[in-house]
Amino acid sequence: PDIADLALFLDFDGTLAEIAERPELAAIPGQLKKRLAQAQTELDGALAVVSGRTIADLDQLLAPLELAAAGIHGLELRAEPGGPVLAASGEVLPPEVRARLDALAAEYPELLIEHKGESAAIHYRKAPELAERVRLATECILDELGEDFRLQAGKMVVELRPADGDKGEAIRHLMQAETFVGRRPLFIGDDITDEAGFDAVNALGGWSVFVGEENPATRARYRLDDVASVRAWLGEVFDDRHGNGRDTGEMAAQ
Repeated sequence: PDIADLALFLDFDGTLAEIAERPELAAIPGQLKKRLAQAQTELDGALAVVSGRTIADLDQLLAPLELAAAGIHGLELRAEPGGPVLAASGEVLPPEVRARLDALAAEYPELLIEHKGESAAIHYRKAPELAERVRLATECILDELGEDFRLQAGKMVVELRPADGDKGEAIRHLMQAETFVGRRPLFIGDDITDEAGFDAVNALGGWSVFVGEENPATRARYRLDDVASVRAWLGEVFDDRHGNGRDTGEMAAQ
């Protein structure tokens, strides 16, 4: 496909950046920021980061670059750089739930609680043996919260979040924005949280790309090996020594 017709959607952790032990330790090299800026220019702005992080967090990590974005798995949306950040849900995690999660982390210091306002993520990367303890605790809280909230699992993380919205809905919403409309979407992600995004771009006739080893469970149709492969692909496609009109290069079929 010609990149002139492309709308590019990128997950952040595990796709653009290596997964860090703590979220605040993630890093984006300056050369990658330049490459993303080049891509934003060549795509006439049709480039968005679609992440579990808040948009404010993404802006800080990508500064001075600012992109269209979907944050907190689609609970926040910004259709263009500098535009307003819109909330996809009116639900906010109650203070008493945040307090219970903090108490859980005090009991198990290896856990990391990431409060995002609308949601809270419980990271157990430093203690994988606590996965079952985290699952039981969050399922108990979810039973009390009711149908307005749900659990979302990821790589060494469980997130309590409003039931509204996901990465697929976020991509569909962004595809209706002036910058993206009429283009074919390509979404690259690495986690179970990205599957809804893969479904969305598949339905829209686009390209879904899973990052990691071959995974028969994913609905993505193409694959890149790892973060380094994603960065290399971006370098091949958006090399500023070339002009528009080139295609998106080769990716392995999943």
